[in-house]
Amino acid sequence: MELIIHNRVSDLDIVRQAVDEFGAQLGLDEMEIMRFNLVMEEAVSNVILYAYPRSEDQRISISLLSDDGPQPGAMLIRVVIKDSGMEFDPTRRDNPDIDQPLEERRIGGLGIFLIKKYMDTVDYQRVDGFNILTLTKTITK
Repeated sequence: MELIIHNRVSDLDIVRQAVDEFGAQLGLDEMEIMRFNLVMEEAVSNVILYAYPRSEDQRISISLLSDDGPQPGAMLIRVVIKDSGMEFDPTRRDNPDIDQPLEERRIGGLGIFLIKKYMDTVDYQRVDGFNILTLTKTITK
């Protein structure tokens, strides 16, 4: 499934609907679809809110792909998010100290932490002026 959205918070609804449809087509359970929606909301909202500081209308490309997994009965899901915004590598961000008292924690980083927690791999590349974030997850049925 391929979709193009714009860097508008309202376009997160388009992403949510696409993930719901993609998950249903693959036969994912509600909990897995919910996790994918959380991951996608965090990843795409970071692009929408931070990649384009001048608030200009820009396109964000999202690919949702599935393939046979590494073992029989498994499925590999890959998400590729591509944007032309400011360079930002979320894989270099340190995980927040979730054991630290809330009032002492620095702001930010929880969304990226959740993405890393729910996905098997999180890969970032900067290619020809584009940020390319690739997320993978193997699901065993």
